Amino acid sequence: SWCSSQISSCALLCGDTGLDTNSCDHNTLDYACICGNSTAPGLQYYTETMPTFICDKAYENCVDNANGDSTTTGECEDNIKSHCGTLDPASVSKNDSSTAASAVGSSSAIAASAALNTVSRASAADSPSSSDSS
Repeated sequence: SWCSSQISSCALLCGDTGLDTNSCDHNTLDYACICGNSTAPGLQYYTETMPTFICDKAYENCVDNANGDSTTTGECEDNIKSHCGTLDPASVSKNDSSTAASAVGSSSAIAASAALNTVSRASAADSPSSSDSS
């Protein structure tokens, strides 16, 4: 599940600094990842983390809503998928775990909001009033 992977990835990314907070709610998908040195790893850059799961799902929804339109699918790629994490948390050197992001817990809300905006634009592009065609 997303939460299990998020919790495992948090532990990997914090490495030797240990964990202060590592939680994830399976119902709400709220999560927290704070390392023992009070930093938060940049979860949005890594696979198997909540921000990337949300980003990947938003991309999937955008492509589904594009209904095969290559222009809109390209916009989904440019506006969503290109911002999804690609780094493997297991490959992080334990000494690199001090890299911090300032608002990890809220990154899911930001990603979801951006994704919804893109999906809405993709849906609008499919509407009959749109005169764009490629």
